[in-house]
Amino acid sequence: MNKYDFTNYLTKGVIGFAAFSAYDVFVEKRDFGGYASSDAFAYAIGLIAAEWAADLLSHMIDVNGSSVSGMITKPLLTGLVYMYLYDYMVRPSYSSNRDNTNLFIMGSLSCLLLNYSTNPIMSLFGLRNNY
Repeated sequence: MNKYDFTNYLTKGVIGFAAFSAYDVFVEKRDFGGYASSDAFAYAIGLIAAEWAADLLSHMIDVNGSSVSGMITKPLLTGLVYMYLYDYMVRPSYSSNRDNTNLFIMGSLSCLLLNYSTNPIMSLFGLRNNY
């Protein structure tokens, strides 16, 4: 069912922003004030949009359950939305060597890792995540 859990959206958005900005700063050696913050913001918005879209799709398919469609829908949506937002928000302003395949894989895999890491963090505050 639709739950529209805004705390879940914001928690994943903040943790996604922190994770992507840390990756850009420490691994790719980019400055936080420019490329890293724009890339992390694009990912956070993409993650929130994908979570919201998955909640909308939950009426038609079992997105939040343990079925195969539930396991692949959120990462696929996150990868697609992040790929679009990166092309729209980051690529026109900054030079980058990431192609669309790399963006899709980064968005999808980071969604899986983020969902596994937010469960313990959200449980500290008494919240429950269904993923």
